[in-house]
Amino acid sequence: MQGLWDPRDRYREQLRHAENMLAFLGSVSLAMLEGEDYERAQIGVKLPWQGGISMGGWKLLAQRSAKVF
Repeated sequence: MQGLWDPRDRYREQLRHAENMLAFLGSVSLAMLEGEDYERAQIGVKLPWQGGISMGGWKLLAQRSAKVF
């Protein structure tokens, strides 16, 4: 990010980084859940990927799976 001088470019890069971190946390959380934990966390795995998963979708997956842990 040091090479980016325009504040808009820096902001976009920060959002991209935050989304990547949320996607990592969400995917690791999904990998750690057991089969019966999906129902307790109220996570429908197929729904987010039908139209593409967003930053908010990754956040929701991480939050709901954290409640189970």
